[in-house]
Amino acid sequence: MLLMLMAMATTTMVVMRNHELGRRNPTRKGTS
Repeated sequence: MLLMLMAMATTTMVVMRNHELGRRNPTRKGTS
Protein backbone atom coordinates (compact mmCIF):
# COMPACT_ATOMS: atom_id res chain seq x y z
CA MET A 1 0.00 0.00 0.00
CA LEU A 2 2.75 2.44 0.98
CA LEU A 3 4.81 1.57 -2.08
CA MET A 4 1.80 2.21 -4.31
CA LEU A 5 1.28 5.62 -2.71
CA MET A 6 4.93 6.53 -3.17
CA ALA A 7 4.85 5.44 -6.80
CA MET A 8 1.73 7.50 -7.43
CA ALA A 9 3.27 10.55 -5.75
CA THR A 10 6.45 10.21 -7.81
CA THR A 11 4.49 9.85 -11.05
CA THR A 12 2.41 12.91 -10.21
CA MET A 13 5.54 14.93 -9.48
CA VAL A 14 7.15 13.86 -12.75
CA VAL A 15 4.00 14.65 -14.75
CA MET A 16 3.66 18.07 -13.14
CA ARG A 17 7.34 18.79 -13.74
CA ASN A 18 7.07 17.77 -17.40
CA HIS A 19 3.95 19.89 -17.80
CA GLU A 20 5.70 22.94 -16.38
CA LEU A 21 8.77 22.35 -18.55
CA GLY A 22 6.59 22.02 -21.65
CA ARG A 23 4.77 25.23 -20.80
CA ARG A 24 8.07 27.04 -20.24
CA ASN A 25 9.51 25.83 -23.56
CA PRO A 26 6.81 26.17 -26.26
CA THR A 27 9.40 25.35 -28.94
CA ARG A 28 9.88 21.82 -27.57
CA LYS A 29 6.13 21.13 -27.54
CA GLY A 30 6.19 19.73 -31.08
CA THR A 31 9.08 17.33 -30.42
CA SER A 32 7.36 15.49 -27.57
